[in-house]
Amino acid sequence: MGDLQDRSGEGEGFLSMPPPEPPRRRLLRGCAIGCAVLMGVGILSCVGAFRYLSSPGELLNEHALLSGDSTIYLRVKLNIEDAGLQALAAKWMDFQRKQDFKGLEPGLQDLFRKLEGEPGRTLALVRQLASLQVVLVGEPGEAGRDEEWLVVVSAQNYPNLWRLLYRQGESERKAKSGGAEAYQGTTMLKLNDPNWGPGPQGMALVENHLVFGSTLAMARRGVDRVIQARKGPIPFPGPPAMREAIQALNANSDLLAGVTQDTGALERVLRRMKKPEEPFSGVEIFEQILQLPLREIFFAAADLDVQSEDKALLRFYLRCREGITLPDLRAKIDFLVTAWADSEEVVQSGVVLQHEVVEEAGGVRIRIEVNRLWDWLQRHAEGGEKPPGPGNGAGSQPSPGDAPAEGEDEL
Repeated sequence: MGDLQDRSGEGEGFLSMPPPEPPRRRLLRGCAIGCAVLMGVGILSCVGAFRYLSSPGELLNEHALLSGDSTIYLRVKLNIEDAGLQALAAKWMDFQRKQDFKGLEPGLQDLFRKLEGEPGRTLALVRQLASLQVVLVGEPGEAGRDEEWLVVVSAQNYPNLWRLLYRQGESERKAKSGGAEAYQGTTMLKLNDPNWGPGPQGMALVENHLVFGSTLAMARRGVDRVIQARKGPIPFPGPPAMREAIQALNANSDLLAGVTQDTGALERVLRRMKKPEEPFSGVEIFEQILQLPLREIFFAAADLDVQSEDKALLRFYLRCREGITLPDLRAKIDFLVTAWADSEEVVQSGVVLQHEVVEEAGGVRIRIEVNRLWDWLQRHAEGGEKPPGPGNGAGSQPSPGDAPAEGEDEL
């Protein structure tokens, strides 16, 4: 061993020890390794945060939000996979870009302007953030008053981002509103701020579902039903008339709506929809022009399907009680829709309407194809004109005396 130590480093075949590394170099190497580790951790953290924020959210079975007292049902589903909505969103973004996004809220203006150099990314962001399901349920108020309602907005994409934004503003909303209460593991905000006007009085967040209620009691019911719906499938909880109304619709449409008349909900909705400048309400259209008393209607249903940026399909279905002469009702509805489609108001709006009215299963179904949809949407965005519809101004519908007499077949 001594001979080996004496001759170490001499000649070939012997081990040689490298000279010691200068302290400065060791320090630089340690810093480089530390920075690399921190960068790796940072990248992994960013990837993890992005995955967390962009993880898909659950969509509820919207029927689970109904109850045996429900008289109004409305569901809007904005789906980024829908070809018609994609085309409409692309057209809308192109229009907003040409307007420099001036028609949007200041915060959205700043966001879209920053992404202006990447139009594809901007459109993708719009599609992702706008993938929502909105469900409204109405139930009779006390002493025959207008319906109380609850609304549930479910974010399909970036639900954790929505939750983060909601919770960041929660303290500010508590200060501006009437306070808050703990309910079923959520924070129920009391929105009795006068700035909300006749809007919602309660709001809560359950996972990726934002719940509103016209009263605190309705908001609590909304929270209860969302929690129940998240547990799994349940039997259809709505009344039989509402079940039939929903079954009469195309479940794949972008918008579905149903109103029953057992408790007078359809009449209350029609009267509330009338604007002061309109000559008469939907009640008069049914009872005077169509000569169809609302008590003879079992339910009314409608669905809307956006098929492209220039075309949408609107369908209505009226289910009548026994004793109504459906051929006469079909002829009167066809006369009314024809007069509306040819009215000066609709012609000036730019849309072109084609329709068909048929008898079907104890009722009448109306199919209206709306063409040149984007032309009207663009005019509406630029000039704020009203959407064409029966009751929106004089001359947009015939007077009661213009309806065809029973048995007339020239339509």
